[in-house]
Amino acid sequence: MSNQGKDSFKAYSYFCPCGQLFLTIHVSLTRLPQRQLDKRHVVDEKLNHIAHFSTGNKYYITRSDGGYEQRIQLLCRRCTLECAYALEAAPGYIYVDPTLVNEKPVTVSVSNLKE
Repeated sequence: MSNQGKDSFKAYSYFCPCGQLFLTIHVSLTRLPQRQLDKRHVVDEKLNHIAHFSTGNKYYITRSDGGYEQRIQLLCRRCTLECAYALEAAPGYIYVDPTLVNEKPVTVSVSNLKE
């Protein structure tokens, strides 16, 4: 096991069921808050992360309270499964489905992070 210097740190990578890397972030999703509506983990895009997904279509869903929301699909680059979404009304957050992604601890180089 190598030492982690100032140029790298421990992070967590999340993979689509097809095996494609989807998201890398410095904290486990289990430590992040969950959205009450659908139990998705809420990732603030201000956190250091590396996004490995593509943006899909916008669509509307009807909520149980009678309201609606517009979502933006965040898709696996390989199989196009929607592993997460973003909300049009709340930019800056990613809502990740914990039932669709598999976690793997990794070491990340600081130079690869999105600021």
